Amino acid sequence: MTKSVTAKSWTLNTWTDGSKRSYPQSVIVRPAGMNLSAGGSGSTYFEGLPIYKNRIRESKGFFVAGSSTTLATVDASGWPTQDFQVILTAANFVSTRGEWAAGTWKCGFIGAGTPAGLNGSTASNIVPGSGGGYTTFDLTGVGTNAGFSVTGTSGSTTNIFAYLPAYLGSAIEDKLSASAFTTEAIATYSKAGYIRAMDWSNSIGNSTTMTSANRAKPSNTQCFFQNKGNGLEGLPHEDHAAFCMACAVPIWLNLPPLFDTTYLTDLANGLFALVPIGVPIYIEIADELWNGEGPGITAWAAAATSFGGTAQFFASQTHSIANAFRAVFGSRYGTDVRLVFAWQTGANGVSFINSVIGQYATNGWSMSADFYTTSIAPYFNTFYTAWQFSNTVAQILATLTTQSLAQPMASLMESNTCMGMKFGLSHICYEGGWQTNNENSGLVNAGASILDPGMQTVMQGYYQAVINSGSEGVPQWSGVDANSNSNLTPLNESAKDWTTFIASGSPRQAAVIAANAGITPTRNLVSGPGSVIQGNCYIDSASGANATLSASTFSPGPSFAPNHGTSNQATYLINCTAPGNYSLVVNFTNTGSTGASGLEFAGRKNPATVLGSQSIPAGTNNVTMGTVILVKGTNYVCLTGNGTAQSAISINTLTFN
Repeated sequence: MTKSVTAKSWTLNTWTDGSKRSYPQSVIVRPAGMNLSAGGSGSTYFEGLPIYKNRIRESKGFFVAGSSTTLATVDASGWPTQDFQVILTAANFVSTRGEWAAGTWKCGFIGAGTPAGLNGSTASNIVPGSGGGYTTFDLTGVGTNAGFSVTGTSGSTTNIFAYLPAYLGSAIEDKLSASAFTTEAIATYSKAGYIRAMDWSNSIGNSTTMTSANRAKPSNTQCFFQNKGNGLEGLPHEDHAAFCMACAVPIWLNLPPLFDTTYLTDLANGLFALVPIGVPIYIEIADELWNGEGPGITAWAAAATSFGGTAQFFASQTHSIANAFRAVFGSRYGTDVRLVFAWQTGANGVSFINSVIGQYATNGWSMSADFYTTSIAPYFNTFYTAWQFSNTVAQILATLTTQSLAQPMASLMESNTCMGMKFGLSHICYEGGWQTNNENSGLVNAGASILDPGMQTVMQGYYQAVINSGSEGVPQWSGVDANSNSNLTPLNESAKDWTTFIASGSPRQAAVIAANAGITPTRNLVSGPGSVIQGNCYIDSASGANATLSASTFSPGPSFAPNHGTSNQATYLINCTAPGNYSLVVNFTNTGSTGASGLEFAGRKNPATVLGSQSIPAGTNNVTMGTVILVKGTNYVCLTGNGTAQSAISINTLTFN
């Protein structure tokens, strides 16, 4: 049974430039997304930019009073059931920096208890609550690992808050309301095309099979770390959804690696009650299930082995997600609710995609009905070795320019995209940007390169290349600390570095803003009748020798898609700005005997159509292959080669009339 959908009101959000935007969105998502980062192990108390005004949400958690390692027990609502202490800050990150920590914090709770400052902080102006009211106090001198303790609680303390000095309050706020979030966080992340929160959800650290009983919900998770510390989920998915809605951008959720159907149904109901019609919700299982990073991914791999294999397990899990969310969201599934097929194209990536397609076919499930989009992470890299670590800023930017333009195709992203489009799927990247986390501990000018104005041009070119290769977007992820040049992921992805937050002026942030103002594809563009595609611009090949319908020419790259493992196919990713029906005329040069080619085409939300073969006579001739339907955005056309090697036939041009 599906639920009826009742339209909900949607409040327009004002951007820093004074404009407003609301849902529903256009078909193509704004291309430059962001990942909502947390500290190295997914701990939000390391967050470079505080998201919540109430720092309890992102603190180190509720610990037993007198201990900074033993978590306090909490009740069903997530509040401590014993005397406790809470650490609000850590190391040299957000809350110890002057712009956030300096001044008076307003703190409080409901229940009996005596507050006291910890690690250099001082509690003063204590006003005991009465008749079930709030006990309030001021906290000053907040520095590294500072916070407060509360003793004499009699085991019942609720509604605990610790407001940053810039956001004074006297009672706890509704953490799902837009007013719960800092204006700086909203101003920064509202510039994104979408916001993904892998770390906040602790998706790679969660090794527990999640159910409706142990799920992190707004009603039972008052402090992120309380769940993360037990190997469960981190911040509730509703919390992330609420922040995305406050920023007026699409939501990207990273589910736990392991779950049952009660978990899925409970989560779907929670999101259905919260998220209005027209707000996109992307759903991904954990993060990079193949790379073994984190106990959650290790647990997933073990479960997949027991299930019979990674492709079988992945297919089963995604089909379960689709069924559960379809039952709750009804017709909003596949429009608002968007299941992501995230898997890298490198190594066994494209063959894995093909294996999952096979599993769906074997079980009689529909790829088109379950999935919305494929997804990869097309990072680009300098690939420097030690003797190049002294390269100048200009040399680094020049290298990045070359790498950023080539990487989408170098990662076989177009093959990935076309394999999905065969079933009408779109493509959107889950991570991307300058991959610096393995190479730059010795790259002297890495930080200076990020600070250089030329980095904006590099990133804008990268976004253009990603759109040219068929994706709807890519979020910035990795970078270096501009002050220390160390190989670290910056916590403020849109700022200059992770030790000094700025609201504007970063070259990378400027690139995000510019990209999201609009990008028109420039590769394989069909903008109306008479548009011409060169024959050497087949998928994953920007240029080179003319394409031919031969196994040797199309191995291994173009033979991956859309029909994996099939030789003698030439596929072209088409970016269309003028949708409609086009007569496709191909100019062939045939230096051998008469050959033939079939035609297949597909586009986003327009699964593959196969037409019959056309004869290719000897010599150079125009051959009308048939009428193709192109949708707005990404499409492909595939010349199938009639199933036999025809190395004497070259493809010169494709003209769309």
